[in-house]
Amino acid sequence: MRRLTEEIAKERRSLPPGGKIPEDYIFLGDGEVRLSALFEPGKNTLAIYSYMFGHEKKQPCPMCIPLLDGLNGVNDHLQKRLSVAVVAQSPPERLRAFTYERR
Repeated sequence: MRRLTEEIAKERRSLPPGGKIPEDYIFLGDGEVRLSALFEPGKNTLAIYSYMFGHEKKQPCPMCIPLLDGLNGVNDHLQKRLSVAVVAQSPPERLRAFTYERR
């Protein structure tokens, strides 16, 4: 298993980098945030987590909550190497309300 994992990793490293993004995507929330603004200075890697809490859902995905709690615990370590953003389709007020309910 380890050997196969290493072989796959080697093949992935040999692939060309991803294509250019044709436009600077805009995320809407309390204001507009451009995709390019999510990259912190000196970091060329961005991890985006899609928080499954859409307009129609009464509660967020039960698997997202513990995963995001775990990311919160290692965020300091992650931030040393890459930029991290969490996105959701819910309005900011709804996300904040859910956050306050969990405290």
